[in-house]
Amino acid sequence: MSASTPRPDGPRATAGGTRRGRPGTAWVPIAVVAVFAVLALVQGILVAGATRGNDVPAEFETAGDSVPGIGEAVEVDGLAYTVTAVRTATMRLDEDALGGAGERVVVLDVEIENVASTSRPYRVDGWLLVDEATRRHSPVDVSVLARSWQGEPLLPHAGSVNPGVVRTGVVVFEGVLTHSPDHLRIAEAARGSSPVPELGAVRLRD
Repeated sequence: MSASTPRPDGPRATAGGTRRGRPGTAWVPIAVVAVFAVLALVQGILVAGATRGNDVPAEFETAGDSVPGIGEAVEVDGLAYTVTAVRTATMRLDEDALGGAGERVVVLDVEIENVASTSRPYRVDGWLLVDEATRRHSPVDVSVLARSWQGEPLLPHAGSVNPGVVRTGVVVFEGVLTHSPDHLRIAEAARGSSPVPELGAVRLRD
């Protein structure tokens, strides 16, 4: 009896056609694509985190301990925002705005420092104060406050800060009636129907 001849490696013919010799090799390209997809996702998450500047609570959540608090700077796009104090007050506002006299407001002392190498713009219009019940409150327009405000200089709602300069002022929020302030959401002003990107947050309670 003659010795059998070893079968060569690789595909061999079958009745149904050519069968591949090594099972599982078809999955290799899929695995490579999956790895690159995961790397792209991780990179996207890292970029998004760098853009946001710090942890921003979800829309209807209060701020956790990871959110910077009073006296801690939140750096966003070359500007470091710091809330140095928060307090409530009752003041008379314009009769055509917010219902007239006796409005309870929240007053924030704010510093904005340019830590970049070029001038940076800021806008207060898109900021929101969220109370402990997750209700949102908008800043009172400076033109309304100018008629009755007696206190620290008001922070203009739009402007720019040069490198190394710190701008300080007061931002007043309306409509906080029964609940204490929870956190400030720093965002750009709305542009028509475009979404407002929320870039950072400051916790306003212990």
